Amino acid sequence: ALVPEHTAQLLGYLRSARVEHGLLINFGSFRFQIEKYVLSRRD
Repeated sequence: ALVPEHTAQLLGYLRSARVEHGLLINFGSFRFQIEKYVLSRRD
């Protein structure tokens, strides 16, 4: 299962790499899980 720690880690990677889009994918559970995250730009 995807837990909040996974989301926090992904968002940290996106910020440090200055990438706007990221995916969390869990292949290991009975039900396939995918979540897309988009960071908005700060002007």
